[in-house]
Amino acid sequence: MAVSLAVARAGAASKKVPLYEHIRSLTTIHNNKTKYILPCPSLNVINGGKHGGNGIAMQEFMILPTGAKSFSHAMQVGG
Repeated sequence: MAVSLAVARAGAASKKVPLYEHIRSLTTIHNNKTKYILPCPSLNVINGGKHGGNGIAMQEFMILPTGAKSFSHAMQVGG
């Protein structure tokens, strides 16, 4: 991980662009005309399992607000 991050940072520095722009340029999915999009947040709503202390067999209950219009809207929906 450390070597990969060092190489990515060196690549960004050589292009004189921020690290996130350099990493984005390495993907084939995006072109220069698309906007940056944050991923959908995963929100933990109930903890259970062995260390949950509440007798719930499942480790975690998560929600994914996939229909939200933006990252901040997803956080509002999930909260």
